[in-house]
Amino acid sequence: MFDFDTMRPHVLVEPEGLISRRKDLRRLAFTTAVAALPRKPSLMLAPETSVAAAARLMADENESAALVVCSGSLLGMLTERDVMASLRDRHGDLTRTSVWQAMTPEPPFCMDTDSMASALRLMKTYSVRHLPVMRADGPPLGILDAATIVRWLSDQLTVLILD
Repeated sequence: MFDFDTMRPHVLVEPEGLISRRKDLRRLAFTTAVAALPRKPSLMLAPETSVAAAARLMADENESAALVVCSGSLLGMLTERDVMASLRDRHGDLTRTSVWQAMTPEPPFCMDTDSMASALRLMKTYSVRHLPVMRADGPPLGILDAATIVRWLSDQLTVLILD
């Protein structure tokens, strides 16, 4: 248990106090680059991979999305929702369906230098929970998901309140 779990409401720092000390969460969201967030390596699939094999890999790695790449270029993204749609549309034969057929082509993406705020705006605008993270000079870096952002926000808020 953390100290803040046992604090009484009158002991907690009010938002005005945080802002006046120049530790505004909004400022952090606009100044923190997407690349600064801790992420584990993302799954990267070849377009000819079967959806069944991709679903197994995603389940084994506890991932809800994977990037579909060819020669270091992003072709699309395969999400759990895409797998379920393939299952429904292809009548259950996912061994004969490639991720190329099931993926979301040309998904919205963010650059590794973009701010957290711009990544959140993209997620909201396109109603997605996953964004491929691209480098300006190379292959995709990975996937930024909503859960990673929520963890980051929670950590930052905890630090701001307890500082």
